[in-house]
Amino acid sequence: MLKGKSVAVIKSVIVFTCSLCYLLPANAQQPPLEKQKGVCWVAGKEVVTEKEFNSLLSNHINWISQTPFAWQANAASSSIKLNSQSDRVWWGESDKGIAETTALAKKLGIKTI
Repeated sequence: MLKGKSVAVIKSVIVFTCSLCYLLPANAQQPPLEKQKGVCWVAGKEVVTEKEFNSLLSNHINWISQTPFAWQANAASSSIKLNSQSDRVWWGESDKGIAETTALAKKLGIKTI
């Protein structure tokens, strides 16, 4: 059990901490966040190169999202099918394509999700 002096010290620390929250400017509590400028990257049939990223860079895009193609047989089905490794899938939607696109984006300073 805490004694009177310990309780007083704890209360003082709490009051001091709470008062700091009101005295400090709002921007001093956390640094400003980087603005995210992103696009949904649509995968293609061919291997992606830096050339495809030029328009993103010129428009200051700093994020891309990649969504591999998947499908549901019908509305009543609970199964989602992903075919990312057959010869029928576009290069950009394959496991290799997603990995290489991610690596190229990172090389150019673009983050991915």
